[in-house]
Amino acid sequence: MHPSRNQKRIKAAPRGSETDPAPVDDETGKKKKKKRPRGGRAAVSPEPSSSSSEKPRQRQMTIAALKHKLASHTGTAAEDIVGLTLLDSAGAVVARLDSKGDETKLGFFSPGDGFCLRFDDNNPCSLAKGGWLEDTSLVQKYEMNDETYDRREGTFREFARKRREQDPGWTLEKEMSARRNGGAAADAPSCASAAAPRPVSENSNPLLDGDYQRDLASSIEPGDRCEVNPGGKRALVRFVGNGVESLPEGFWVGVEYDEPVGKNDGRPPKSERRLFECAPNHGGFVRPASVTVGDFPPADGALFDSEDEM
Repeated sequence: MHPSRNQKRIKAAPRGSETDPAPVDDETGKKKKKKRPRGGRAAVSPEPSSSSSEKPRQRQMTIAALKHKLASHTGTAAEDIVGLTLLDSAGAVVARLDSKGDETKLGFFSPGDGFCLRFDDNNPCSLAKGGWLEDTSLVQKYEMNDETYDRREGTFREFARKRREQDPGWTLEKEMSARRNGGAAADAPSCASAAAPRPVSENSNPLLDGDYQRDLASSIEPGDRCEVNPGGKRALVRFVGNGVESLPEGFWVGVEYDEPVGKNDGRPPKSERRLFECAPNHGGFVRPASVTVGDFPPADGALFDSEDEM
């Protein structure tokens, strides 16, 4: 099996020369202003895909880091990238980027506008081959035949069949119209998918109980380091309590996130009372069940470093 070949092209129009003559308008005889492309940025687009994204060139990036970036764009694992080659805008080979070792900086090879990166995928079982990461028709999908589906309970097909037994002229449009008008929907046959949810009284709703999640909140104290899920966001516990204005009853944990992923500055939503001090977009109020207390050191830097993107 031959290794697959991938290519990344750096597309950017070169700056015009100061000595280039300006075009002249045939009607007015005046010189037209020349539109110059912005310099210092390059669009990197995988071929043959038509999508592209504009990123600054990373001349200080090592070849090892470049391979990992290519892996995220092409699906080929960094360790499977071989024959990484830099081509000029005409397709001529400029240099083999892995010839000087993976710690060599990309700028050592003096890449220019319109240059390409080409490499081979050395993994015969690579998912990037044959269009497996782009062509969804190659993915095997689960299919259920009509006989199996007819035996299932709580489906729309079962619901429609029972409705047509009562009314041969029944249609979904008639059903929806009747429900909107508060009519025949009440006469619908019993079906798991059509059953309306039972109303929950205030006395039986745990969210309206002031002691909701008290047991979980008892193990959390202000000053604890924690992780908030979903999302694995690290934070410092700043408040634990119930009876929080504008929030449902029960216990809440006020946290100060390490990064600006919050929704407030220590004030509950729609409240003027600040329960703790923190920077804007660093505060949040979550249920104790979403908080895990432990040795969670502060996160380093920003979530995403734009300088580390291709």
